[in-house]
Amino acid sequence: MSTQGHDHEGDDRTRAEDTDVLGLFDPPAADTSAPTSEPTSSTMPLPPTPPGPARQYSSTAPAPAPEREHAPMRVGTVVWGLILAAVGFGVVATASGAEIDMQLALISLMGIGGVALLVGSVVTARRRRD
Repeated sequence: MSTQGHDHEGDDRTRAEDTDVLGLFDPPAADTSAPTSEPTSSTMPLPPTPPGPARQYSSTAPAPAPEREHAPMRVGTVVWGLILAAVGFGVVATASGAEIDMQLALISLMGIGGVALLVGSVVTARRRRD
């Protein structure tokens, strides 16, 4: 004798109050109050429009944007780029069969990179002063 699903007479039906803990399936309540100035969760206010002249549309092509002055390259970016290029060159050379003393190569690379960073920062500081 199978009693599957019929153990308790009232348990076959699930009540919306028990299963809908987030209130997703509740019908929206009719708003009988007077309108308020506060936004509700169902109506969000639009963002304010930026101040300034109204955007005008025309059939002519837009004027080109003024050229921005490009920021100078940073010394650190250039030095680290050169270090990565040297490491990549070393990997390719090693894969091609060249014998490279890795300890000496890395010590030299870090020393040269450090000196380049110091010299680059001094040159940049002098250029800004002038």
